[in-house]
Amino acid sequence: MPRFSLLLFLFFLRFTLPAQNQCYDDFQDQNLSQHVLWQGDTNHFVVNSARQLQLNLSAAGSSILWTQLPIQTSDTLSFEFWLRENFSPSGLNFGCFYLYADATDLPNAPNALYLQFGESGSADAIRLFCRVQGTDSLLGSGPLGDIAAPFSRAIRFLHTNGTFELWSSSTSVASQELLFDGSLNLPINAPYAGLYFVYSAANADAFYFDDFYFGKALSHQNENLILTEIMADPDTLFGLPAAEYIEVFNAGAELVQLKGIKLQDGNTTCTLPSYWLQPEAYVVLVGTNQSSGFNQVNAIEVSAFVSLNNSGEVLRLLDQENQIIDEVNYSASWYPDSLILTDGISLERRSLIDPCSNEYNWSACQGILGGTPGQCNSMNDTLPDEHSPTLIDAKVLDAHYVALEFSEPIDSLTLVNANFIIGPDLGSFQRLAFSYNNCINNAQCILVFNQEIPKSKPFEIQIENIADCWLNFTTMATSTVRYEAPTNGDLLINELLFDPPNEGEDFVELYNNSQKYLDLSGSGIHNGQDSIYLTACKISPQQFLALSSDTHFLTAFYPFALQENLKEINLPYLYNDSGTCVLFSDMTVLDSLHYSASWHFPLLPDSEGFSLERLNFNASTQDPENWFSAAASYGGATPGRANSQQSSANPIGDLSLNFPELSPDLDGYHDQLEVTYQMNAAALFASASIFTLEGQKLKDLLINESIGTTGQFYWDGSTQFGTLAPSGIYVLYFQAFSTNLGVFFEKKILFSVCYKA
Repeated sequence: MPRFSLLLFLFFLRFTLPAQNQCYDDFQDQNLSQHVLWQGDTNHFVVNSARQLQLNLSAAGSSILWTQLPIQTSDTLSFEFWLRENFSPSGLNFGCFYLYADATDLPNAPNALYLQFGESGSADAIRLFCRVQGTDSLLGSGPLGDIAAPFSRAIRFLHTNGTFELWSSSTSVASQELLFDGSLNLPINAPYAGLYFVYSAANADAFYFDDFYFGKALSHQNENLILTEIMADPDTLFGLPAAEYIEVFNAGAELVQLKGIKLQDGNTTCTLPSYWLQPEAYVVLVGTNQSSGFNQVNAIEVSAFVSLNNSGEVLRLLDQENQIIDEVNYSASWYPDSLILTDGISLERRSLIDPCSNEYNWSACQGILGGTPGQCNSMNDTLPDEHSPTLIDAKVLDAHYVALEFSEPIDSLTLVNANFIIGPDLGSFQRLAFSYNNCINNAQCILVFNQEIPKSKPFEIQIENIADCWLNFTTMATSTVRYEAPTNGDLLINELLFDPPNEGEDFVELYNNSQKYLDLSGSGIHNGQDSIYLTACKISPQQFLALSSDTHFLTAFYPFALQENLKEINLPYLYNDSGTCVLFSDMTVLDSLHYSASWHFPLLPDSEGFSLERLNFNASTQDPENWFSAAASYGGATPGRANSQQSSANPIGDLSLNFPELSPDLDGYHDQLEVTYQMNAAALFASASIFTLEGQKLKDLLINESIGTTGQFYWDGSTQFGTLAPSGIYVLYFQAFSTNLGVFFEKKILFSVCYKA
């Protein structure tokens, strides 16, 4: 950038300063005398519906608007404002902003410093002039032609003893670039600032002005903005308006301009209007026409305001670059169970100094109005957290993932640099994945291993140098990795030997029908009279586990027995003719079977030594049709491995096409593909899609749609984009399922699309 220098040999004449050391006006109050006392041709201006100051005349002329400045000579001073000229400037249509002037008649002040916006010709640029004893000198100029057309600019002029900088942007102060800078000695008696507009009749209402600030230079850092209160389910029951609102607090030490800052929920992003938020002050954000009733509260209306979910969602404050300033993933579960109703009661941030924004730092408002909009929260904690986090639990999620649960949310950056000690040796972890970002509502992270976790082998995890969002570090956190306790449907009885050969023992085989790594400690087997409990017993997803009083007999007698899936326990006696086998965990029945020897294959000469095998995991345990004698070719039993006798995982169903070729050209020949189905079950849902042979989905025909036992659906050859599918071979993939049976039936059918010449 070019630099300009000017030495003004003038003496500084002192004058009395106002007590206030800064002034600002965004015209939100529609008043020209409240924040800043504007004087001069005030009757020439109005505050428009956008809360901007606008020239409001119809005849050619000129207008002056001025105010007295609270000048501070010891600081770097800043002028900030937004200016719009809705026309192409010229020598008869231009605007000036006087930064310093020694008289209220700005264009005729003997000494002044001013910015001019527009001039004769087409080389219009933003120019800085200094007037000394009536003589104007150019100090600096922006790019030629920059404002030759209608324009709007956010302007910032910084003035330090001996230097100046002029910054400009067409959007916001936060995105400004330096136009020019230079040297400036300005010891002049210049207590006034203001606007001077010159205009023709056509442009007498085409000047706009907003977002004025003068005082100590601001950093324009908005990281101190925090979300402090959420009213998602308003009600007039306690006296507050029936309006959703969000409260924002400025925890910093300087003014923050909210213009351009965004508020975002799961579905909507809205942009905040111009508003200067004072240090350590609150502002309440509401929707359009919702501010009435918030008496004595700084409430601003936001167009296209977010719609807050009563159950909870993620709320974010974003800066002009869409970077997160603050966020909270609130939930209705944060209200205490003792609360009879939550209508009309807000969620409040407990501590304004706590960097965490999670359920530990939010609670239901305890104020008599159900909320404290624009005021100090009812739950206002001021003591910092001085406690280090602890590792509460570690549990296996699948073959490579362990979930670590901490006593409080963890700073994810410290997890990246933490020391992990795994014992016994399981290999080093590949990476860390986190369920949430830093300090957001969850104290869980995921540890990923580069090899499979041993199926029934306990191990310990130790972590050093982790910290919470207060950066309270812990030296060592330790937990033994545990498997989950089974719940109903997780564990099934899969095979039963109740009539063993002489000198042999019964066995019960279990199957893990879930995706969980299960800890069977506390689970047991009951035969109707006696019970046994399992200890130190774990089972992986889709693993078989055979329990017997003599596992050596099983491996010796049955050639397909799988040793690693056998566990020796004192199994209760299973009666030979008929009996009961109940699988339970913590007094909850997981599965039960009332078996009978009559279920064996009737052509077996002798069922002794033959087990009963389950045919289908999705069919009822108690259905006799779901059990059959183990195959003789497998030795009569398969303890610890998949059964010799298995039916399809899908009970009977059928799916067919009316013809194998589709020609969707509306000529009356095979224009629609008709798909007919028949299911031998009720209360089913279905999904159906068309795919290419390469596996690309072309269109969904059914999406979790309720179906009857028989029916049809159709495809007209169109894709998800509305175009017709090209000629070629395609796949119809159909799946029927229910909430209790899981996948009931699935089928793939090939067909072709061919257009007649």
